[in-house]
Amino acid sequence: MYVFADDAPDYWEALFALGKEMSASWMWEISASATKPERRESVRKLLPRIGCLSLNRTEARRMLQTDSMPAAVSMLLDAGVGSVALRMGQDGSLVADATGSYRIPACQTQVVDPTGAGNAYSGAFLVGYCEHHDIVTAGKWGSVAASFMLEQYGLPPKIPDLQPEARKRAAALAEEPVSLNR
Repeated sequence: MYVFADDAPDYWEALFALGKEMSASWMWEISASATKPERRESVRKLLPRIGCLSLNRTEARRMLQTDSMPAAVSMLLDAGVGSVALRMGQDGSLVADATGSYRIPACQTQVVDPTGAGNAYSGAFLVGYCEHHDIVTAGKWGSVAASFMLEQYGLPPKIPDLQPEARKRAAALAEEPVSLNR
């Protein structure tokens, strides 16, 4: 289940109850307001119950008080989240879980408007993960989806029309992602 929200405890308890009924896995695309340092403890309490946390570089820096994105990913995994998708704009993303940490390149594209690219990345990451149970494949799917959002204002064309180009972009990403030591 994809959730874009802050750290409001009542909201999360209701979602966790619903998730138990549905046997749902969680992807939390954390809202900027929940990444303020004073909210760190509240977020930390939620992380062990989250399958995947998606955040951007600015949010990671603010919440974790570090400029090292590999260190930020390690801190989040150590706090108990199952996996992390850390979006870094033109620098791609870092994806990590218990099996390892990897840098996924950004798809090369002409940027027109960044609105919605992070949401597109997170949604595609979740679908890729649910279908393949592999964070590297999921990260590549996220990179491809974000690239389509970046190329225009508003929504891209219908998905069936994008599939050939999406396959081409995914193939253009490095076959073997860069593995990072945690």
